[in-house]
This record gives sequence, structure tokens and C-alpha cells, in this order.
Amino acid sequence: MSRLHEVFNDFSGVFDAKLRSHRTVSRTSTSRSEQITVTSRVALLEAKFDLAVLDRMHEPSFVGIERRVSSGSTPIYLIYEVTGVRPTHFQMLAMDTSLPTVIRKEYLDTIYQGWGKSEETWVDVACVPTGYKMTVNSNGEPSFSRTGLFPLVGAPAHFLSDYAVKRLLCTEKGDPLGTLLGFGLPLTVDLEGLVKYHAGVFGFTGSGKSNLTAQLIRNIISKAPDSTVVVFDVAGEYAIHLADILSQEGKLFTTETFADAESLVDSQSLPETLEGGVSGEKLVHWAQRLMDQGRVNKIVFERTQPVFTLNFLLDLLNVYVQEKKTGAVQAASVYQRVMDEVAGKMHAELDTPLQDLEDDAKSGLAQLLEEALSKLNDRSSLYGDLASFVDHLTRTLSEDSNIQDETRNGYATSKDLVKLSLEENSPKLVVVHAPEPVGARVFAADYITALLNAKKHGARRRVLVVLDEAQEYIPYNTRKDDFTEWSSRAVEALLRQGRKYRAHCWLATQRVAHLNTNALQQLHSYFVSTMPRYYDRMVVADAFSLNYEVLEHTTQLETGQWLFVSYKATKQKNVPVFIQAPDNEEHLRKWFNSGSNLAL
Repeated sequence: MSRLHEVFNDFSGVFDAKLRSHRTVSRTSTSRSEQITVTSRVALLEAKFDLAVLDRMHEPSFVGIERRVSSGSTPIYLIYEVTGVRPTHFQMLAMDTSLPTVIRKEYLDTIYQGWGKSEETWVDVACVPTGYKMTVNSNGEPSFSRTGLFPLVGAPAHFLSDYAVKRLLCTEKGDPLGTLLGFGLPLTVDLEGLVKYHAGVFGFTGSGKSNLTAQLIRNIISKAPDSTVVVFDVAGEYAIHLADILSQEGKLFTTETFADAESLVDSQSLPETLEGGVSGEKLVHWAQRLMDQGRVNKIVFERTQPVFTLNFLLDLLNVYVQEKKTGAVQAASVYQRVMDEVAGKMHAELDTPLQDLEDDAKSGLAQLLEEALSKLNDRSSLYGDLASFVDHLTRTLSEDSNIQDETRNGYATSKDLVKLSLEENSPKLVVVHAPEPVGARVFAADYITALLNAKKHGARRRVLVVLDEAQEYIPYNTRKDDFTEWSSRAVEALLRQGRKYRAHCWLATQRVAHLNTNALQQLHSYFVSTMPRYYDRMVVADAFSLNYEVLEHTTQLETGQWLFVSYKATKQKNVPVFIQAPDNEEHLRKWFNSGSNLAL
């Protein structure tokens, strides 16, 4: 005998619902010179009116709609997520402003008195498919699998119990991510999948974006000791958000110079909730200890020029050969020598920026090109192109020398940071504070490029790169002059190639519509909070094949509440759930005031 009472919650027998209709809804929005259209399937249930049912279904809920199938007599249940409820009285349908006032008032009195007492009242329940079906075995155990079946009008619908929702969403032996709203259950996920397959955190100012991102980083550091998390922080938030970890297992790299601990604290953005809960004296003490322990380092930019690679040079030479321009024979000869002597004998990667080549490869390339120039007419276009290339290459060698001098004086480069990230005993947390966006892009692009290069040569330590204010690094529209083209190319490479090399990426931003679409499509998990702009919500719905009706609920979320969807971290992929995230700032208040900070 099936124990369906453990799988469904019938609210002591008062939940009675049937499918009334099933339709397709399309929405369109136009922005940034392109049009987005998203299509959703929406089911409408008609449920018996009951205040307890109505109040509960205002919270996140799931229902199972019965579906007879040709292969057997036992029904399956199509799992739908509730997106809206509307109490309805039959007389509401006939009432409008054309009726005389006296009659309207009589209607309203009748309607109000009839809620829950008249057979003419019910609840309209809008819901959308999750793409999953549930079967229940003879022991009452539910199991879930993908389906494309449509429900049949008139089919009974059942409210999923906490037990069934847990079996649907929660990973066995997973790590808690937050509390499922509406159910009070911890949502457990595969933390490995959350890190390995990249993630995004999207929320407007004040939604708790930095708070959530910091809490997620905290989870990674505690659960994955073989990992290093590198946060690129434009706004200066994460040194405070992760103050305890930074002071014990981290380092802060910055473009700024601090005269004292107080100036370090002033450079950081203190969350409002901490302003009254942590004294300035304790913050200054914390900063002083960071400086005393050598955990605060100055960074230097290695380049302020566009990125040139061997591929760039080879493509340039190939144009002369293919189009049979003047100098085509010399270009073909140089092409072959670069491939044989630099890429072949010196094992230089073709897509590696010149600045990142080994010194012998740089010197060999410079010598090769100088020889080619000596045989060319100095008025030819090929001579001019190669001379410009040699000039750039010579500057990189000079810059390397200057950078080495600065590094000896306590400055760190992106290469230094890569080396630090990959050491066996590297810090678990590295925060890179670069408040000037252009400098942040330059350093991030250099770091990511060098990191991938090191990974390709066998470095195995896991590195998670977190880009806060991600629109600064991978905007939808890129330019050369502000280095967004450079940084966007580097981040795209990390998102496309990083997973196989144990290099991963999380993006956090308040402006989803301003992000590079190719980057968005590489994310397999994402958190969405309040996004007031309709177009931002449409971009998320389109990028992640998400029902817009579910996204519309994010406009009602409070600080710390999130819509979470994942293809890799949850038990069933791509099922939207609403969670209450842990309060990272509460953890900080306790840490700062417990005396742990003073005892460092």
C-alpha cells in the first residue's frame, strides 16, 4: 500500500485542487539594440478555498499534478513550482465599475462574507513546470526523473510535503547552502559542483550580494583545504567581509599605500550592519595586526600596453603571404622560423602574451626579427610592422627589469601572485583591492593569463577566482582603450578552459544586462536577488532557460533571500529554489567582539 501521505501534504484533508488550464506565455524586451523573447509554460490550478492553504501557498511551494500514462495503471506526478495565487469569488467575475455603487457595495459585502463559506469561492494557483516527474514506489519512496510530458486538464494536483521536497532538491551528504524558504529545511548541495562549474551572484545594491559571496567563499575555504580563493575587489568590501580568514590564512594585495592601520580601515567599505556592532578601535587593531604580520602587500602593474602574442605576429605575417603583398617571401620565411625556432625548439605557447614568454624565447624572437629587418627595405610596410613589433618586445624586456627592481622593494606582480596561489602552503584567501577599474582590469587579465599558462604546464592546486563588480571586467561592449577587451578575453578563457585545469571562476554583479553574454552562458550555478530592471530579469531568463514567472518573484525578496538555480550542485538540475542565506555579517560581529581578533 502506497504511503502517499508522506509524499503529499493535504492540509488535514482541505487541499483539493485540479488543473483548469495550461498555456504558453511569451514576453519580449528590447535593449542594447537587441530583442529578447522568452517563452514559458504556465498551468492554472483551481483549489478549494481555505485560508491555511492560501497563506501557505504565498510561500515557495511545489505541487505534483497527476498524469495517467499508457504504460501502466499507476499515475506519475508532474512536478510544478507555484508562482502565484489569487483568491477568487464567482461574483468577482461579474462586477465592474459600470454597476451602480449600491449594487457594487452589496456585491463586495457578499464576496467578503463568502470567503471559505460559499462554494462560489476558490483559489487560482499559477505554477510552472520544473521538467521533472515523480514516481512513488510501494514503500512510499519518491524518485524523480526528467520528462517533457504535459498534464491533462482536470487532473488532480497535490501539494508536495517537506519530505518530498527534500528528496527532490537536497544532495545526500551535501553541504548546507541556506534554508529553503517555505519549508524550513536546509538546502544541501554538492559544493564541488558549485565551484568546479563556475557560478554567478546577481543582485541589486543592498540585496546582500557581497554578504552572500563572502559566505560562499567561507564555505569553500572550510571544505576544500587544497584550494586558494583569489578575490578581485574594486569596491573594497571583502577584506572586512572575510576579516577573520584574512587575518589567519590570507593576504591582502592593494594598489594603495597606507600610512597606518587607520588609513587601511578607511580604504575599506564597512557594511552598515557592522557600523554599530563593531568599534573602530577593534577594526584598527585588526588592520594593524595584518600589517605587522606582513599580510598587506603592494602590487605593481606589469603592463599598460595592448596584448601581443605569437599568434598575433603569425597572423600578421600570414596576411602578407596570403594577399601576396610586397615582402610576402620574407614574411613566409619569418613565419617558418618563428614556428621552428621559437614555438618549436623553445616550446613557446602561441597564445601566450609576449610579456609572459620565457626570457630565452623573448630574446630569441627579438634576434630573429632583427635579422629579418636587416634584409628588408626600411620603407616597406612589412618593415614598419615588424619594427613596431620589435619595439614592443624590447619594451617588455625593459619593463621586466623595472618590475624586478620594484618587486625587490616589496612590490608584487601578477606573476608573483600566481606563484603564491599555486604553492603547496599558499594562503587560502587572497584579496586583490584595486579601486581604479582600469588598473583592476589590467592586473586581473595578467593574473588570469599567467594562471592558465601555469595550469597548462602542470600546476594542480585548485584556484577559484572571484570577480566582484564583474561588469568592470567582462562588459557587453568592450574597447581597447579602457582594456575591457583585454580583460574580457582573459575571463572568457578562464570560463571556457579553466575547469579542466582546476581553475574556476565566480562572477558577482548588480548589472546582469551589462555582462558579456558568452561569459554568462558558461555559468552552471547562479544566485538571483532583487533586480528592479525588467530587462535584467529578461537577460537571466534567456541566458539560463528559466521561467520568467519564477524570476518575477525576486522583486519581492528581502535582503539575504535568493533564488538559486544550478545545473551541477543540486540533486536535480535547473530547479529554481528560494533560500535564506546565512548572515556572514553576524559571524563577523561575533568574531570581532569575542576577543579572537585581539588574541591574534
